[in-house]
Amino acid sequence: MWMSWLALALALASDEVPSCSLEPLPAPDEVLSVAWVSRVARKVGANTWLSVVSTTELRALVDDDKRLARMLQRLGLRRSEREPRRRYKVVVFDVSRDVLCRPIDDASPGEVIDGVAACDDGRALPRRGTAGCGYTEDTASGGTGLVLYRAQWSELARNGFCVLPAERFLR
Repeated sequence: MWMSWLALALALASDEVPSCSLEPLPAPDEVLSVAWVSRVARKVGANTWLSVVSTTELRALVDDDKRLARMLQRLGLRRSEREPRRRYKVVVFDVSRDVLCRPIDDASPGEVIDGVAACDDGRALPRRGTAGCGYTEDTASGGTGLVLYRAQWSELARNGFCVLPAERFLR
């Protein structure tokens, strides 16, 4: 009996993060449109790293269900299915895939994974709403959401951007 307790204690004490066992990530086009979704009040600086998703994938997702709460759940930004009281925005950027990185915990920094380099450790740490496998986590179902990228604001905004109220994006 004490052996099973010892095995359990060793397993719980392990710092090892389980590896991702998801399907290969899709390779994005050389130039693509990505979207950052956040509360209207959220402001960032030039060196801030943001989590972004493909605008095309986000648009397809909201065409199925036009509720803001559901979109935020699929992005891992909200647990509740009630509509949020606070306002959200969608910021759209056109970028080269070279400015993006994939937030995958067990990947080597700079390792190219399906056309995009893995983020270095500081930017790839698990964040709310992600599983550390390059996808958002759907907080309603617990499954995977959208393919996730990270990039610095200064690189994303280099060619301009468009800010929309989330409610407008959902129409």
